[in-house]
Amino acid sequence: PISAVLSNISMIDFDINMKRIADKTGSVYLRYSDDIFFVCPQNYEVAIEKEIMNQVREQGTNMRINKSKTEVARFKKVDTRRFHSRSWPAR
Repeated sequence: PISAVLSNISMIDFDINMKRIADKTGSVYLRYSDDIFFVCPQNYEVAIEKEIMNQVREQGTNMRINKSKTEVARFKKVDTRRFHSRSWPAR
């Protein structure tokens, strides 16, 4: 339990910098422990990824980005006026 608290304390500057970038780009930033979650307009995707990498490097800790666990998902706008509910089969 104490290690989670210490981890969060050590990440305060990182969180402040990521929140600043999110606000500046109209994005959303969340972090839970060592999981980083960014939702951003696609035109900022590359710049934000670079900034995350820079900030991780600047942390000067043993924190590393695990590329095998990194995912990028792209969403598209949907016309919700044409949305219909659907029953999905139970698994």
